Amino acid sequence: MSKAIERTRVVQEEVDEVFGKVVEAME
Repeated sequence: MSKAIERTRVVQEEVDEVFGKVVEAME
């Protein structure tokens, strides 16, 4: 269970990073 939460957290960080790059590209 904790491994799944850990993996989800890592994925969320990657999504945030990509989303930030997309926002920068749009501006």
